[in-house]
Amino acid sequence: MLCLLLLATGCTPRLAPLYHDFTAPMPDSVSLEAARRALMDAGWQLAEAPASGTLTTTPRRLQSWGIYQVYLSVEVLPLGGPYVRVLFHPYRKYLTGGRGKIPYLPAGVRRTALPPIQEAFEAEGFHVVLSGERAYRAARNGTE
Repeated sequence: MLCLLLLATGCTPRLAPLYHDFTAPMPDSVSLEAARRALMDAGWQLAEAPASGTLTTTPRRLQSWGIYQVYLSVEVLPLGGPYVRVLFHPYRKYLTGGRGKIPYLPAGVRRTALPPIQEAFEAEGFHVVLSGERAYRAARNGTE
């Protein structure tokens, strides 16, 4: 039983949160404009936001597998004070036309989509707020 449990835990994906927090270099309205520039510099096209004071991108296909494709859209919203949250909305689109939300960021999506976004935000003066396991790893590696 213990061997089965160890095997099952070794096969589980590494779960990454569906957001990253950044400290904004300026007040809310100005930081949202900087976030708009960062998204566009990272190659994302903006779409009509569902709420005022937020930014949303059009979905982008990132991976194609046999029976489904993985899409991602990005949403930016100010949290109040100097913080901005970048939300990631990954989903699968199946050959049958159905869609399924992915409750975590798959490793391939993290590798292809996140670095350009993070670099563009940092170029606009934002700083990543590390939390949880990312903060622990940064402190352990001395890269905080």
